[in-house]
Amino acid sequence: MPELKELKSWLWIDCDEVGSTNDEALRLSKDLRPGEKVVITARKQTNGRGRRGRNWISLDGNLFMSMLFSWPLKENGAMPLIVSLAVLNTVLKLSPQAKVKLKWPNDVLLNGCKLSGILLERGLKDNLVVGIGVNIKKAPCSADILYPTTSLQSCDINCTRRKFLKLYLDEFDKIHQLYLSEGMQTIVCLWLQHAESVNSSIIIHTPRGEERGLFKGLGSDGMLQLETIDGKIKNIDAGDVFFDKNGENEK
Repeated sequence: MPELKELKSWLWIDCDEVGSTNDEALRLSKDLRPGEKVVITARKQTNGRGRRGRNWISLDGNLFMSMLFSWPLKENGAMPLIVSLAVLNTVLKLSPQAKVKLKWPNDVLLNGCKLSGILLERGLKDNLVVGIGVNIKKAPCSADILYPTTSLQSCDINCTRRKFLKLYLDEFDKIHQLYLSEGMQTIVCLWLQHAESVNSSIIIHTPRGEERGLFKGLGSDGMLQLETIDGKIKNIDAGDVFFDKNGENEK
C-alpha cells in the first residue's frame, strides 16, 4: 500500500512500485480538491517516460516524482522554469559550490551533464502534472539518451531521495510564491542567471526541423530566443538543444 504523509502544504504519496508516477497523478487528477497539492513518489518505477515519448530510465535510489495541482493552461510556460530553478536551488543547498546550470526547456545540468529532467502533462479539471526525475545515486547509460548524464553521488554530493524531495518542495513553494507575487519576468531573469551558454552557438532539433544560431535568452512567455544567421530573433516553443562547440557565431 502507498505510504501517505504530509509535507507542509503537500500530501505525499510514496509507493513501493508504479509503472509511472505521472500516470498515477493523472489518474488522481479527476478527484483533486480545490487548493490541494499532491506529490507522488515511488521506490521503483517500471515505465517512466520523458519528453517526446522517450523512456526515462529509473534506477534504484534515484528520485522519481510527480506533482499534481491546479494550474491554468495559459501559464504552462512558467512551470518548467519554476521547477528547474527549484531543482537547481536544492542542489546548491546540498553543495553550495556545485557547478549546476539550467538548459532550456527543462533540464538541470551538473558539471555539464544532465542530472534532472521534467515532463509536464495536463490532467483533468485544469490540473497539471509535473513529472521530475533526479539522478540521486546512479546515472543511466543508454544509446537512446541524447546527452551525457550524471548523478549527485558521482559528483560527491551525498543525499537520499527523501531528503532531496523535502528540500525541493520547500524551494518549489518559495519560487512559486515569487512567481505569484512578482510575475514571469522575475522568474525569467532568475532562470537566465543560471542558464548554460547564453550568447553561444546552439543547434535545436524541433518538430519542424533543425535550427541553428545564437542562444540569446528567453522571451516573457518562456520561449527560447534564437538569433539566426541573418540577425533576426526567432522564438522557439519546443525542441532539443545541443551546444555547438564548433560554432563560429559565438560573441
